[in-house]
Formats: sequence, structure tokens, C-alpha cells
Amino acid sequence: MALTKISETVADGSATTVNFTGIDSTYKIYLFRFIGIRSGGTDHPGFLFNGSTDGGSSYNIQKTSGYWRAYNNANSSDNAVAILASGCLDPTADAGTVYQRVLGGIADSGGNGSGSLIIFNPSQTTYDKYWISKCITVQDAANLYAIQSETAGYFMTTSAINAVSFKVDAGNVAGTIQMWGL
Repeated sequence: MALTKISETVADGSATTVNFTGIDSTYKIYLFRFIGIRSGGTDHPGFLFNGSTDGGSSYNIQKTSGYWRAYNNANSSDNAVAILASGCLDPTADAGTVYQRVLGGIADSGGNGSGSLIIFNPSQTTYDKYWISKCITVQDAANLYAIQSETAGYFMTTSAINAVSFKVDAGNVAGTIQMWGL
């Protein structure tokens, strides 16, 4: 089966969200690629996503996740690998329904982030829906940090996921987001 481009949105920094609807049983895997994501004027925002079971009327599905990152600055004087509790969602708390962080800390002065999000079998109605994301970003343009971030988790619903929304957690989103089916 071939990878098929379904749609693409080029956000110019004038909207707070970019939404994709029309997710259905045509594909078992939906791949989202985000390229050159910027904040549209706000320094160090995170890039986040959420799903919908009602065609995009609401984006508040309960979920659980893990989030980690590895980073290194330009002169290798500051580097680490860490699990970030602030990016991990707990289904027993209200945070389980908020947008999930996939990359963080985009520097406003020339920084941007790119990556991918894969949602597995979003249309089936028997099991929870799993996802995994892998991203790279530049943070703190003065010190030039390269940051790789990964998150994985699942939507805690047996209802079909039929829409996905992306946003930055401060300001408006700018960059290209594509939806692919496999």
C-alpha cells in the first residue's frame, strides 16, 4: 500500500489552530508531517495536537502519554536526555483532555520545528487509538539548542477519531502541516 497525500495546510500565523477533518476508514494509518512550525510572534511556544470524535466540534478526548526529549547546545556545554512530566498527560486528571505537546520551545528569532505524528487505526471502534510522534526543533536562538522530542500515548476512546487539531500553546501557528494516509 502506498503513502497518499490527502491534504496540506500552509499556516501564515494568522490562525490559532489548524484542523484536519475527514479522517475515516480509508486508511489504517494517518501520518501528519509538520514542517517549519513557528509561533507567529510568540517566543518559545510548544506545538500541540488533539483529536475529535465529533467531526471537529470539540477536541477534548481523554488520553494518557509519555514525553521525553534529548538536547544539546551549539558548543556541547549543556546537554541531557529527560522525561518531561509537563508533557505527560494523566488520564485521572483534567490534563487528560487537553492538547498533547509534541514539540516545545520554538525560538521566535529564527527558530522552527519539524516532525511527524502517526495515529494508528483511528476509525476502528473496538480499541483505544495509539499515536507516536518524533520532532526536532531549535530553541533559544542565542544559545542554539537542537532538541529532539518524542511522545507516545493513546486516546482513551473506542469511538472513531475523525478529526485532528494542531496549535501552538501561545500565539498563532505558522508553518506547513500535511495529512497522509497509509
